[in-house]
Amino acid sequence: RLQTSVGLRGVIYASQHKRHKMLEPRVNVCWQVHDRMSIKGSYMRTNQFEQQVSNSFIILSTDAWLPIGNIWQPLRSDQWSAGIYGSPSANCRVSIEGYYKTMRGLLEYRDGIGLFTTNESWSDKVTQGDGRAYGTDVSLSRGKGKLTGNIAYGLMWNTRLFEMLNEGRRFPAKYDD
Repeated sequence: RLQTSVGLRGVIYASQHKRHKMLEPRVNVCWQVHDRMSIKGSYMRTNQFEQQVSNSFIILSTDAWLPIGNIWQPLRSDQWSAGIYGSPSANCRVSIEGYYKTMRGLLEYRDGIGLFTTNESWSDKVTQGDGRAYGTDVSLSRGKGKLTGNIAYGLMWNTRLFEMLNEGRRFPAKYDD
């Protein structure tokens, strides 16, 4: 009735004579409450050594992928998720899932700066901060019978917190609509 899966991955990234050594743990737990219902939970850590940096005030294809180099720390995210999954009948499945993700080491352009705005190096154009994302997904699927299909709805938020942006106040991420 109870299943667990645990993993650990080691990552080494070398850039401009600097070496980053990181561990990325993962844990999944599934409890089969009864034949038609289970509860699952998970945790995972990831690191990212290149980031997409966007102008948050304009929607154009001016986004750039930048390596962290010697100045910035890698983006590190920790994500927790949990859900309830059930089959009220033989041809119907329902799930409700939630997640919470923290991000440290996000890169954003400084206020008023963009990829093509100055002759500065890219590392002088960006600042580093934190973020969080959280939300829930609900889905219903029916796979047999005259009427089949899926209905799903997700409600999510994604915010950023940078000391040098928005007067140090939290703000929505560019794609948080």
